[in-house]
Amino acid sequence: MATLKILFVSGGVPWTPDMGGGYLIAFKLAQHLAKRGHRVDYLTNCPEEYRKQLDNPSPIYIKSWGHKDLPLREFMKVFKQLPSYDIIHAHGAEAVLFSIYSRLRGFPPCFISIYDPDIPVKRWCRQTAWDVYRKIGTKLAAKVLVLSEFSRKNVNTVLHIPVSRIMVIPPGVRTDFQSLNAKITNPNQSKKSFNLLFVGRLEYQKGLDVLIKALSIITSKHRVTLTVIGAGSSMDEYRNLAKQYKVNDIICFKGYIPPDELPPFYRAADIFVGPSRYESFGLTFAEAMAAGLPVVATDVSAIPEVVVDGKTGILVPPDNPDALSLGIEKLIENVELRENFGLAGMERAKTEYIWEHSAHQLEQLYLQELLQ
Repeated sequence: MATLKILFVSGGVPWTPDMGGGYLIAFKLAQHLAKRGHRVDYLTNCPEEYRKQLDNPSPIYIKSWGHKDLPLREFMKVFKQLPSYDIIHAHGAEAVLFSIYSRLRGFPPCFISIYDPDIPVKRWCRQTAWDVYRKIGTKLAAKVLVLSEFSRKNVNTVLHIPVSRIMVIPPGVRTDFQSLNAKITNPNQSKKSFNLLFVGRLEYQKGLDVLIKALSIITSKHRVTLTVIGAGSSMDEYRNLAKQYKVNDIICFKGYIPPDELPPFYRAADIFVGPSRYESFGLTFAEAMAAGLPVVATDVSAIPEVVVDGKTGILVPPDNPDALSLGIEKLIENVELRENFGLAGMERAKTEYIWEHSAHQLEQLYLQELLQ
């Protein structure tokens, strides 16, 4: 197999608090492509306080333009100084701009990964210009990659890209999540308190407000605690909401936890809860299943593709604290169901979400494009 020279372009790195799962997925794909023998350069923005992590041993070669709000014209100067590549793969909302630039400069095929087609890029262009850029950029791209069938339909609807040009490659889950064991409990042993776990950015999309309201219902019947991992602009709002609903004493806001440090928190939890209003995939759900946790989540967007209702978890309507509390209580009250869901989730994650498989699929798309 030929060794490819690949450039990944990403607007962020996965170890900064405000970055979503898409940046982690891009970084992991780059690492696994490099492990398959390809030369992968990773061009990204990395704030100064996180620059030291760029020096960690890695099979990829990381380059940082170093300024979060670098003007587009200045970024393109950085782009011009790079060596030649066989493939360019841009990730995130800004990817369409690189697709346009790549075609105009006569560069090699540009693949773009879109995690949400509705995200504007206000720091680089006005919304009206962005609407034009994203339509042109996606049409010029060699392929548009998404994480789920839901996202494929969404990109097709919003950007009018033929479904045949939109490829679905689900992400993998780290092996240290997969090494955790499903929780096996003695059915005759009464559990004093159940630890619920929420992992996600603290913003409206993730629905933590719904979980806080559901907690106030659950606590009338059961002893529970909630560990909240994540940072975001709504932190103070959610702390105040917890006080309003008198559940602040059972919620522990941990703030941002780097991905490498998450496994112990999954290990300590009994049930994973994800009341999201929207997900293009939902990496934390796959991680929870890989860790052997039963899941309570919402029946929206791509989540039903990840969490199988009645097999690996319970899906409930979004924005419904009553339904969410009933789903959580059902798992609290049924130890056998928790264990069955946990074991089924581990098996699903082990067979469906493997980084090596994702990298292989991507590699084959690259090679097919180069042969055309």
